[in-house]
Amino acid sequence: MRPLLIILALLLANAAADCDVLQDPCVADLSSEVKINGYTCKNAATVTPNDFFFAALANPSPINNNTLGIAVTLGNVEKVPGFNTLGISVARIDYAHGGINPPHSHPRASEVIFVLEGLLHYQKNIGKGPAAVIAAFNSQLPGTQSVAASLF
Repeated sequence: MRPLLIILALLLANAAADCDVLQDPCVADLSSEVKINGYTCKNAATVTPNDFFFAALANPSPINNNTLGIAVTLGNVEKVPGFNTLGISVARIDYAHGGINPPHSHPRASEVIFVLEGLLHYQKNIGKGPAAVIAAFNSQLPGTQSVAASLF
């Protein structure tokens, strides 16, 4: 019975992910208007280390003028062109004391923050000071669907 549960869990974990890539990994040419299975590839001669770097994930984002007390910094293919066709993205979420990330899901991805995977979920900082997390997604454009905005 356990092997069946493990197989079922593996199948469900990939249910919301991007399709298998249809081309070799390549750095995105964000200036191209052609969009086929992601962005078109940059000429290899023009690829630089900056295509794989996103400094905004290293530092907390300001959490002012925000009633929820959070700031989300998304690092997707549009910010990290080297993610093109890999089917991945990352996010940094900064929380003020008492900050809350309201219930939401990611329609095109599963998310990993400890054990969360593509389910309706939320986070709240119950600590005595600021907090931050790094989230990883199995989609280069995971999207976010807010439950409150959808219902009300």
